Amino acid sequence: MPICAVNQLGLRTYSGLPVSVGDDERWVLAFLRQRCESPPDAVDIAYMGLIADWLAMPLHQNRTKNVA
Repeated sequence: MPICAVNQLGLRTYSGLPVSVGDDERWVLAFLRQRCESPPDAVDIAYMGLIADWLAMPLHQNRTKNVA
């Protein structure tokens, strides 16, 4: 997302987690927030990790299907 769009939307906080498929980390799951009173807490980070792992599953399945 271009910087100007980020500013126009009033986004203040960025959190990114790698989406890993085996040893391959080509993707980043990004979370953008308008509020920045506090950084993400342990529950937020666990939730983001869960979503990143969930997204990695079809990527892994696609990779396995293409190899077979």
